[in-house]
Amino acid sequence: MHAFYNALRGRNWAEARRVVEAAQGDERTVLIDEYSGMPNAYALASDWAAAEPQDSLPALVQGAAGVQWAWEARGARFAKFTRRSQFQEFHRRLVLVERTLWEVAAVDEADPAPWTFLVTSARGSQVSRAEAQRRFAGAIRHAPFNNVAHAQMMQYLCRKWFGSHDEMFAFARSAAETAPAGSLLPALIAIAHLERWTALAAEEDWSYMRHPEVRAELRVAAERSIWHAEYRHTVGWPRAWNSFALAFNLARDWPSAARVFDGLGNRVTDNWHYVVGPARLRFRMARRKAYANRDQQMTA
Repeated sequence: MHAFYNALRGRNWAEARRVVEAAQGDERTVLIDEYSGMPNAYALASDWAAAEPQDSLPALVQGAAGVQWAWEARGARFAKFTRRSQFQEFHRRLVLVERTLWEVAAVDEADPAPWTFLVTSARGSQVSRAEAQRRFAGAIRHAPFNNVAHAQMMQYLCRKWFGSHDEMFAFARSAAETAPAGSLLPALIAIAHLERWTALAAEEDWSYMRHPEVRAELRVAAERSIWHAEYRHTVGWPRAWNSFALAFNLARDWPSAARVFDGLGNRVTDNWHYVVGPARLRFRMARRKAYANRDQQMTA
């Protein structure tokens, strides 16, 4: 991903194309998605699209990065703390980038990437359930285990957006059960439990993650995924591992948390936004605690 970002920063369009085209299957979508969160990603992609206006690849990257660019206008605060002017700019940008993504999708409907980023934008555009499902269907039509599309569709189904806890868990469990051995999709189970945990009142949240059924489900998900014999690293793998690391840490399943941290090294992702404080600090504190207690039994 850094090679792709550096190529665009250097205006080396040929190298940028080479990096994307070398990505295999779902990795291409994940690479573009991860690039979208980099500094100045939309502006760099827009330069590429302007330099090669007849090519759909730079337009795809521009549209994908544009979704993040739109969210930057809105900000990350709750709606009640967001100014009307921010919402107006947010929706203006979404209209622009969705238009680009629809144009790319029309070029090759078999390409899951533009559909995937239309799933990402579905929450901001506040599309209907049927429309969100239509976009998701387009994203998985030729890539049934599309990690980014599944993660974004599950967010749409969260109670904080347009669904419920039951819908969120049903989606996550179905994806985990049908995914091939060693897939990253079972990490959706960890994310679903984190979403449920954050929605609980302060006096309930700690006991929730430590419930035996939650702990057991997290371990089963990891065994199907990152701990499976057929698991292989793919582009974007640290995100799933960080989700498991945080979930096991909150569950006080120290042996499992330590096992995940062993494989992560120092690779921190933004999944730690579920807990208060800088991500790297929370990561280091959680790792230290997991290692200090890895030989102990789980505590309530």
